Amino acid sequence: MQVDEVDKIEVLLASDEDVSRTEVITITAPDELRGMMRILRSGKLGRRIADRDMYLVQSSYYVLYKDDEVVQMISFNGNDSRHVWRGVECFEVKYSGMTPYEFVESLDNK
Repeated sequence: MQVDEVDKIEVLLASDEDVSRTEVITITAPDELRGMMRILRSGKLGRRIADRDMYLVQSSYYVLYKDDEVVQMISFNGNDSRHVWRGVECFEVKYSGMTPYEFVESLDNK
């Protein structure tokens, strides 16, 4: 997916204290969208995490939009974005630099 195919990203972060609360960060600035898309594209799917090794926590979501329509949704196990859900299986993700979560944490508008 190219950056011009996305004009908004909503990041729904899980709350550590309250499972009924979710923090929503909206990214619309072109330079921030480019940065996030570069990071997401750099992610390489790693090994499947065995059920016995899995520590389930509340999921976080990265929802990508074009013209207010969802074009993709990525679900991570927790906020750190190092474990991605693909259906009912969870996989490690390795990035070439910072993770999507680290990028979100670095944003001024957070």
